[in-house]
Amino acid sequence: MMTRRAVETLKQFPERNLFLRAIVPLIGFKSAQVYYERTPRTAGETKYPLKSMVALAWNGISNFSIVPLRLVTFMGFMVCFVSLFFISYVIYRWSQQGTIVGWASTVTIITLFSGLQLLSLGIIGEYLAKVFVEVKQRPLFIVEDKIGIDGDA
Repeated sequence: MMTRRAVETLKQFPERNLFLRAIVPLIGFKSAQVYYERTPRTAGETKYPLKSMVALAWNGISNFSIVPLRLVTFMGFMVCFVSLFFISYVIYRWSQQGTIVGWASTVTIITLFSGLQLLSLGIIGEYLAKVFVEVKQRPLFIVEDKIGIDGDA
């Protein structure tokens, strides 16, 4: 249940994939919980299987978070960091004549460039996230009440 005022505020969100479970608390109106005792389902199995629940969770994450894009950036930094340690280890082992010819340099180069690719994708993802937030055109703020303002002006 929602008040007319809450519904009118909800209409200010022009996005098509409206994830109500997150938008309704976002609009900031007072809410209450209704407790009830749930009886066992009499109509057989649920028609909302795990696959649908995972899709709903992904919808919520992708509509309200840029964390997945930030994780790619973080992974890129981590792979680059690990590859720099690996390069140091390979140089140390090479100076001790304890390396297999060609293997260490190949793995190091692959690891370093993989990290750089992930980092580049993460940077592109950061720009994409900014575009994603702007395209949604969500209201920056919601006015609860107007005091001392003439309705005609």
